[in-house]
Amino acid sequence: MGVVYKREKKYVEALESFRKALDIRERHPSASHHDLAGSHNNIGAVYERLGHHELAIEHYNLSLKIKSKSLPPQHPSIASTFENMGYVYENTGAYLQALSYLEKAAIIYRHSLPPTHHDVTQIEESIQRVSSKL
Repeated sequence: MGVVYKREKKYVEALESFRKALDIRERHPSASHHDLAGSHNNIGAVYERLGHHELAIEHYNLSLKIKSKSLPPQHPSIASTFENMGYVYENTGAYLQALSYLEKAAIIYRHSLPPTHHDVTQIEESIQRVSSKL
């Protein structure tokens, strides 16, 4: 339900839905690490949209911590979290930090995806955009 609310730009409702999902997943040991990481990623995305950048980074870091323990280091999902963190820093004007995270994402994407993949081309464009702001 949170995804629907987010798509409709009902961010408060999306946040409530994602928090409920996270709470359920944390209380059930059968929840996969991927589900927990996804919940934190979704919460981070909503906080980013609401302009709560520190909370967004906090949840992206929690997602990254879980993914780093449960996925190979070159997994595109880890790159996606780095990319999201880069966008938060870009939106706050912290361009050097943004570039650092976008570069980390690019390294993983280039290693794990074909050069013409959308994620690879998108991250390259993002790096160019942020670099031009320095």
